[in-house]
Amino acid sequence: MLYVFLTELVTSFALYLLIDNQKFGGRVNVILIAGILSTFSNSYLYFRKEKFLLEGMLLLKICNRALFSTTNILACESYASNYRSMGVGYAVGVGRLSGVIGPYILFPLYFIEPYLPFLFIAII
Repeated sequence: MLYVFLTELVTSFALYLLIDNQKFGGRVNVILIAGILSTFSNSYLYFRKEKFLLEGMLLLKICNRALFSTTNILACESYASNYRSMGVGYAVGVGRLSGVIGPYILFPLYFIEPYLPFLFIAII
């Protein structure tokens, strides 16, 4: 739990510094880099397995924090309230549907090989 807390703390400070910095960061660059790192981390977790498990999960935590924080800011700045509310409703619906369907896809993959769900997520 200490690793997760420290990861959250460092990520929050780094995002604060990078998200509005046009020279080194910017919102679109943060989304791009976090998406690429997330895909890399999922695929690397599949190939390295438990040797990279802790580092890979922490990297995924950082990437998810960066993606969601930056996407929320962009959505608030780019769209009017009625479009944002429709987008949030659609995202919640897709998330709940994925939560229902996901176990039927990921659990059989897990029973084939425990790290196969990471490869599946990296591919999609």
